[in-house]
Amino acid sequence: MLKCIGAQIVGFFRFLKIWQVLSVDLISTGRSL
Repeated sequence: MLKCIGAQIVGFFRFLKIWQVLSVDLISTGRSL
């Protein structure tokens, strides 16, 4: 049970980090255009 929750939390934080990087990329590309 705890392993399941831990995996979900880790996956969620990974998703957040990736989304943050993507949004920063989009913003920088939008500014350069």
